Amino acid sequence: MIEKREILAIAQQTSLTPHVVEKDYVLGWMLAGIYQHEDLVENWVFKGGTCLKKCFFETYRFSEDLGAP
Repeated sequence: MIEKREILAIAQQTSLTPHVVEKDYVLGWMLAGIYQHEDLVENWVFKGGTCLKKCFFETYRFSEDLGAP
């Protein structure tokens, strides 16, 4: 897991609140967990920019959700 000092450092570097940085980190872990379960990978579909960003692009925007229908 990420340590508080890392969250604070990233928040300062990105001009985001620590809350948003921590939430983005947790969303990344959730996606990684989903990807490890074959049934979920084959049947779940996400929409929206956050999931696409987390899976395919380097960090350029932060969001509060994964866009699950």
